[in-house]
Amino acid sequence: MKFYPHSLWFLSLIIVQISAIPYPSSTSTRLGIRPRLKSFHFDPNIIEGQTVRVFCQLLDGSQPLSFQWLKNGQPLLSASSNKNDDRIEIQTFNDYSSLAIYNIDRKLHSGNFTCLVSNSFGSDQHSSILIVQEPPSFLEKPQDLSIGLKDSITLQCRANPGPIKTVIKWNRIHFDGNFGVDVPPSSYTTSLTKDSRREQISSGEELNLNDIRIDDGGLYECVLENPHNHLTISHQFSITVNVPAYFKQKSDQIEVKRGETAKLICETFGAKPINIFWLRQNVQSGEFEPINFDYTQESFSFPRYVPLEKNFDSDFNSDYLSASNSDPLLKPNPFVNNNRTLFELHINSVDSFDNGLYACRSRNDFGEDLRRINLFVQDVPAAVRQLRLTQIWTSEASISWFSPDSIGNSPILHYTVQYWRETRLPNSTMVSSGYRLHEIEVPATSTTCIIKNLSPGTSYAVRVVAINQFGRGQSSQLLRFNTEEEMPSAAPIDILAESQGTSKLRIRWKAPPKSHWNGRLKGYYLGYRLISSVNDGVEDKNNLHSQNQNEPESDKRVYAYKQIEFNGLAEDNYLEEFVLTGLNRASLYGIILKCFNEVGEGPSSHEIFVSTASKDPPPKPTLMLIETKENHVVLKWNQQQKDSNEIIHYRIFFKEDKRPVWQEIEIDGSTLSHDDSDPDHYVYQLNGLNQGTGYQLYLRSLCEDKTSMSEPSNVISVRMSSEVSPSNFLNSRAMEQPFHIAAIPTVYSQPTLSTFQQTQVPPYFRFSFIVPIAVAIVIIVIACVGAYVYIRIDDRQAQMKLYSAAAAATNSYVGT
Repeated sequence: MKFYPHSLWFLSLIIVQISAIPYPSSTSTRLGIRPRLKSFHFDPNIIEGQTVRVFCQLLDGSQPLSFQWLKNGQPLLSASSNKNDDRIEIQTFNDYSSLAIYNIDRKLHSGNFTCLVSNSFGSDQHSSILIVQEPPSFLEKPQDLSIGLKDSITLQCRANPGPIKTVIKWNRIHFDGNFGVDVPPSSYTTSLTKDSRREQISSGEELNLNDIRIDDGGLYECVLENPHNHLTISHQFSITVNVPAYFKQKSDQIEVKRGETAKLICETFGAKPINIFWLRQNVQSGEFEPINFDYTQESFSFPRYVPLEKNFDSDFNSDYLSASNSDPLLKPNPFVNNNRTLFELHINSVDSFDNGLYACRSRNDFGEDLRRINLFVQDVPAAVRQLRLTQIWTSEASISWFSPDSIGNSPILHYTVQYWRETRLPNSTMVSSGYRLHEIEVPATSTTCIIKNLSPGTSYAVRVVAINQFGRGQSSQLLRFNTEEEMPSAAPIDILAESQGTSKLRIRWKAPPKSHWNGRLKGYYLGYRLISSVNDGVEDKNNLHSQNQNEPESDKRVYAYKQIEFNGLAEDNYLEEFVLTGLNRASLYGIILKCFNEVGEGPSSHEIFVSTASKDPPPKPTLMLIETKENHVVLKWNQQQKDSNEIIHYRIFFKEDKRPVWQEIEIDGSTLSHDDSDPDHYVYQLNGLNQGTGYQLYLRSLCEDKTSMSEPSNVISVRMSSEVSPSNFLNSRAMEQPFHIAAIPTVYSQPTLSTFQQTQVPPYFRFSFIVPIAVAIVIIVIACVGAYVYIRIDDRQAQMKLYSAAAAATNSYVGT
C-alpha cells in the first residue's frame, strides 16, 4: 500500500476541526488544562524523492499553545528560516502543527522527528522515526548497442552491494508497451522470447546473445529489485541490429535493343552507408573487372556509363527474418537498420560489343553481396559468311552460305536471297540499273538455295540477308556469276532495207532484246534469196507471202547467207548495218536475219522484201548555206545530171538540235530556181523554222521514178536569228510543200531510208496507234473518277435521308 501525504493531511485537518467543537462537560469549565497530543507515524515505505507530511494534533489543552519540531533532539526550523535545508516546511496553527518534507533525501532527512507542545499548565510530546527506504542502485548497466547481424554479445547489469542481495531481471519491451517474458536470475536456458538461443549467466548479471537475428532488435530493460521492501529500479537500453549489405535477387538478365540505353538495376538492402562497385566480366579471364566510368566513345560527346543512386526508408520486413512474413509476431521494427538503396548503371547507345555479364557488389561495415546481370543487346543479325556458288546451269544456280557470327540475341526467322541481273559496261563495270530485284525466302534451318527461272548466258548478282524479329541484318558480300549460255531465243528486230542502186541493198537492224540473247552475241547470219526478176513485175510482191505459206518448208528457205560480226553498241540500241552487193538490177529479194552466240544460232526473222533499183542513183549533191534569217534559210547545191532530159527530185532533211526526229520535204526538180551567177546550181528557201533555234540539214537526190536515192550530202548546222524582220521569199512556191517525218538517221546522224520504206516500222510504234490508246485511257480514268464521286454523293444523300427519317421517328415517339 502506497502512502499519499496530501490525503492524510486533509483527513487530519478534518479531525482537528471536529475535536475543536466544545462539549458541555464539567472539564471545560476548569481554569486550565495541561496539553495532550495525538500520536502520528511516518509511512514505512517512503523512498527518496517523495514528499511526506505529518500532523501534530492536540487532543486536549488550554490556549495559548506553543508547538516545536525536533529532529534527533535538535530544533527543526522551517524552510523560511532554515538556511541549510529548504525542503522542510513547518506550519503551526492554534491547535495543531504540520511538518512537510519535499524531495526526501535519505541521508539528510532520515531520523527521529518529535513534536513538542506546551502551555502554562504543562507540556506533551510525540516522536516518530522517519526511515527513507533505499532502492537498489546500478553499479554497471548496459548501454544502447548497435550490432551486426549474426554477431554475438554479452550484456552486463550489476547492482551496488548491500546487506540484502539484489534480484536482477531482464525484460524486453515490446512496441505495444507490454513487457516481455521475465528472465529469471538463476536460469541459464530460459530466453527472452521463444528462441532458446538467449541465455542468462552469472546470477543474472550477464545476458548472452549469440548469433544475432533480425528479431533481436528492440528495446530492453534491466530491473533491480530489493527483496525486502520490493523496491525496484530499472534501466532501459536498445539493441539495434545492422543488416549486412545484401541483394534479394542475386541474378537477372535484361534485353535491350541496339542504340537504346541499357539500365542495369541493383536494389540492395542493409545498414548505411552502403558502397556500390560496378564490374564487368572479362571474357578471356572470366574475372570481374571495375568499369571505367570516365570512358567516352569517340563518336559520342557524353560518357557511355552513368551511375545513379536513390535512397529509400528502412525496410523492416526483411527477407532475413527466419519466420514467414505472415507470422503475426513479426511487426515493423525500428531497431533494425536495414535500408533500401537503388543503384542504377545506364549504358548509353548500346552496341553488340556491350553484350556480356555485369555485376554490382554492395558493401557496408557488416558485410557484402554480389548480384550478376546478363546483358543481351538485341540487334539485327550480322552478315552471313562464306556465300559461294555450288553449281550453275543455264536457268538455275545453287548457292550456299554459313550462319552469321552474331544473330543479335534473337533467333533467325528466315533468310532472304536477293538477286538481280547485271550488265557489263565497255569499261568492264557491272551495273544493275533498270533490272528488277528478286527475293527468295529460305527457312532458318537451311543454308542453301536454288535460284530458278534465270536467263541463260546472263550476268547475275546475289546476296543473302538474315532476318530476326528486329529486322533485316547486314547483307553478305556480293556474289556475281554468269549462267550457262543457250542459243538465242529471238530474232533481230526493226529490220529495214533499201536499194542502193541497181546491185546493192542496204540492210539495217537491231539486236533482239538482251533477255533473249542467252549469252553473248558473236554475230549474225544474213540470208537473202532472189524472188523475181525485172520481167516478173512488182505486183507479184503482194501475193508472195501467201504463196510461201503453201510451199513446203524445204522450198521456202533456200537462202544464201552472209556471216556478219557483232558490232552493235548499247548507246545505239545495238544498231547494225550491212550493204549487200552483187545483186541483179530491178529484182525483188527476200531478206532474213539470225543472230548466233557461242552455243548456236537463234530463230530467223520474218522475211522482208526489197527491190534493187532499175537505174543507178544520182550523184551525191553538195549542199551550201547562202543566207540565214529569223525563220528561214537559203540553201544552194549543185547537181550534175547524167542525162539532160532526166528530171531529178530532191529531199531536204532537217531537225532541231535537241530533237531526235528528222523531218523531210520532197522537192520536184522542175520547180527549182537556178542561181543567176551559176546555172548549174539550184537555190531553195526553207521556211517555217523557229527563231533562235539550232538546226541540222542535209540533202539527197532521187531518180525520176524515185526508185533510187543518192548518198546523203554534207550536213549543215545553223542557228536561226532571234530578231524579227520581214521575210524575203526567193521561192514562194516552196511554202506550199508539206513536211513529213523523215527516216531514222544513221550512226553518222544521216538518215538513209526513204519514206516508203518507213512503212516497215511496227504499227504499235506509230503515233496513229499510240495516241488513240492514250486518249481512251484518259477518258476511262475520268469516267471512273466521275462515277466514284457520283456514287459517294448519292450515298451521302441517302444516309442523310435515313438519319432525318430516324430523327423524325424518334421525335414522334417522344411526343407520344
